[in-house]
Amino acid sequence: IPGRTTVVADLDVEDFEKCYRPLAEIDALAAELACRNLTDAMLEELAQELQASAEANIKGDTAAIITHDTRFHELIIDAADNEYIAEISHMLVLHIQRILFAGVVSESVDSTMISSGMPMRRISASQHRGILDALRERDAQRAKTLMREHWLTSMNGSLKDTMESLRQAKASGPDETES
Repeated sequence: IPGRTTVVADLDVEDFEKCYRPLAEIDALAAELACRNLTDAMLEELAQELQASAEANIKGDTAAIITHDTRFHELIIDAADNEYIAEISHMLVLHIQRILFAGVVSESVDSTMISSGMPMRRISASQHRGILDALRERDAQRAKTLMREHWLTSMNGSLKDTMESLRQAKASGPDETES
């Protein structure tokens, strides 16, 4: 409602696939294109983001992990040097954030539940290292494949975590539909 309130749309499970799959393809293309444009300084910056993320993980600083993860992806998008890819990727990431927010906030679930799963953190960190290795080797096809797999793994993990969080919230609260 303009000037009064913001209402988050209900969570639609189909939206996970509708947003993550195109993002997987767009960012895979970005990784492929980045291979020809990345400088040693850019590769070092990517490595620094991974290191900072690992340090944040040790500290249990979820916000910092997300910040460094986001920056890692942004650097690859920037290196692709294609403003249309950047625009589409950014838009899809915003939709994914909305989906995750809707799943968390609409059911009053603790927001750390979705992004705090250690197995997903380890998987993501391992995938990021693989992507960086492929970029360093200028192996465009491998970088593309690994980036696609990374986003699809993220989709499946986020969907699983969100559904579990919603299930727990529903189980712990009164069900208004029952009489």
